[in-house]
Amino acid sequence: AESPRIRIFKMQHAAKLSGEFRGWSPKARDARLRKLAQIINRHASASFYSVIDLAAHANTWGKALPKPMNDPYFYPFQNTIMASCMHLWDKGLRERFEIIFDENLIFGPRAKAWYPVMRQVIKYKEPDAYSISPTDPVFKKDDEFLPLQAADLFAWCYRHALSNPQDMSW
Repeated sequence: AESPRIRIFKMQHAAKLSGEFRGWSPKARDARLRKLAQIINRHASASFYSVIDLAAHANTWGKALPKPMNDPYFYPFQNTIMASCMHLWDKGLRERFEIIFDENLIFGPRAKAWYPVMRQVIKYKEPDAYSISPTDPVFKKDDEFLPLQAADLFAWCYRHALSNPQDMSW
């Protein structure tokens, strides 16, 4: 809400000085990004990400597996939930948690439909972690659930760093 107000944060817009960041100087943008990162650092205790080589995926699982398992979104979705379960269990947390994903109208429902099956895998492989696993993953729009905007910053940075290892400016 600080002036100039950013109604919805998209890291891609910040990086390109477009959208909500149109007309900003790189110095002003960087100062605002540092403030956002400080807020995230005060409140977030962990960050999880899954990386998939899209070209390799297209030539292997993309050809060999049926929908939705051949979608590049499928395994990172399931992996994020399992990693969250394991991390929270290892930290000593014993209450079931809720997990909220950025809305993905195409791949989200497909991956979510298989979550009960994947949850049974967690139950078999990691029964303790299963006991705190989400009953049902939730999808929200990033303009409705602000932590998704913070996650966008991290996702962009991870993606950028992996796609551009020579560019360490971010």
